[in-house]
Amino acid sequence: MNQNLAEQILTQVLGWELKEAKENVRLLEEFAELKYDQYQQYEAGNRFMESLAVWLNQFQTEEEKRLAFDFVKKHLVFISEAEMRHLIRTIYPDYMISIMKKEAREIYKKYRGKKQVPAKEVVKTISRQSLFLGLSDGARLDVFRRSDTRISHEQVSISYEIPDKKFGKIIDNMRKDTRTFYEAYPEISMESSKIYGIYLLDDFSGSGISYLRTEKDPETEQLLWNGKIHKVICELKKVLGESCNLQEIPIYLFLYLATDAAKNRIEEKMKDYKQQYGIDIHVCILQKIHKYDPNEAEKELMKKYYVKSKVEDSHYYKGKHDLPYLGFDECSLPLVIYHNTPNNSFTILWAADPPLFPRVTRHKDVN
Repeated sequence: MNQNLAEQILTQVLGWELKEAKENVRLLEEFAELKYDQYQQYEAGNRFMESLAVWLNQFQTEEEKRLAFDFVKKHLVFISEAEMRHLIRTIYPDYMISIMKKEAREIYKKYRGKKQVPAKEVVKTISRQSLFLGLSDGARLDVFRRSDTRISHEQVSISYEIPDKKFGKIIDNMRKDTRTFYEAYPEISMESSKIYGIYLLDDFSGSGISYLRTEKDPETEQLLWNGKIHKVICELKKVLGESCNLQEIPIYLFLYLATDAAKNRIEEKMKDYKQQYGIDIHVCILQKIHKYDPNEAEKELMKKYYVKSKVEDSHYYKGKHDLPYLGFDECSLPLVIYHNTPNNSFTILWAADPPLFPRVTRHKDVN
């Protein structure tokens, strides 16, 4: 949309004066070019400016339109692909290496060999004997495994569901790549077949509910564990076998974007999980996402233009839903991620009629 046409349409929709229109359109176009047009759910020929004009036009009064516009202008948080890539590329050098160095120091305390072991070789070996698993497509393990030459592609899996044959090759290649180290330092208290760390990676959590929760079995009424963490633990037990004790392996969950509420919920649930299974998972957040508390006028606008049929299903009811227009579990997030909009975000962004940022829903009820 060219600038003159955008000015004309938005002036008509919002009742702007010409000066106000020029200032806002210039600002919007800069943000659209920098970020918003990258949104992957937009169709060809329909980008942010077009979507904004159509989205604003659904509101009945000029006051409502201005309120909606100001909400987007002042409070929208858009994470671009470049920003996400930057976060992913910092994980290994800025976070994981520190964890591995700490493990190396513990190994050094036990070492009594005559030959000095270079610290970087110990860290390198610990790194090679670690696994990196993606929990969703959004984890972008393709970016992660290319982010540092110290990461072997063979120890990275885009999914935690690893076929037995593939896992056997992962362990064989791990032993092959570390053979020289163990031949040089036979007295070191390390094992060539041991996994020294399991790193789970995912892009976002707003509530933490999808990661670990208990649900009633409809037949037995018994509380059963569910969620991504439980599923990955079950999968690891299957592929690692009885010879490998998950209780002895440090496991870390890296969330690129997450709220404090999500982290706190996962950690609280992990206390009960650890008590039952003896397995612990450390939660690490790269970038915190903060909720926004809308004022009364904004709440009324969100409530008025809430489209129940586009939001509520059996999955949505797993979280708090007295005020469903605040997003899943009432997270109140003004967040849009370049590849999709989380359902934790305000529904007026992704489930209005029409939406500003159309969302692809992963879980759907079958009618």
